[in-house]
Amino acid sequence: MKPPATALVALLLLCTACAQENGGEADSAPPGTEADPLSQETASPGEANADSGRATTTLPSAPFKGITHQVNMTGDAEGFRFDPPDLSIAEGDAIRFIVVGNGPHNVVFDGQDLTSDAQTRLDQQISDRIAPLTSAILSESGEAITVLFAGIPAGRYPFFCATHGAAGMRGTVTVQ
Repeated sequence: MKPPATALVALLLLCTACAQENGGEADSAPPGTEADPLSQETASPGEANADSGRATTTLPSAPFKGITHQVNMTGDAEGFRFDPPDLSIAEGDAIRFIVVGNGPHNVVFDGQDLTSDAQTRLDQQISDRIAPLTSAILSESGEAITVLFAGIPAGRYPFFCATHGAAGMRGTVTVQ
């Protein structure tokens, strides 16, 4: 019999609290080196995000060697949107989705046409992930979600905002 999901979450939070009481800290980049673009959102396995209390996804420890692209998440008189909505990137790049107005916003990748391998790899590289292929919902301007595309197969990766997808807040990442 499988334990209920709430019991597992409670156990992870308890383990996290114990680790923090015992002085557990995340490593930081050595002075003079470029920090991994995910390091600010990345937590150790089961570690809670100090600002939100949410459990975060453990991301690969391979050194980041790509480009970080910025996509703004906003809503105004012109509507809700990702800006830019569509972009082409190289395998190994990252995308930082930043709330710039009228949240809440998040990023959900549509896994319908993705292979199970592509879904698994992508899912493991979403910062502050709360469900498969789904980031946390952010409300405050300046909050960000980072998605690393290391080891992600070439192809199209459609995404949308769960709260504004019906209003047209959609986009596509094409990995070259």
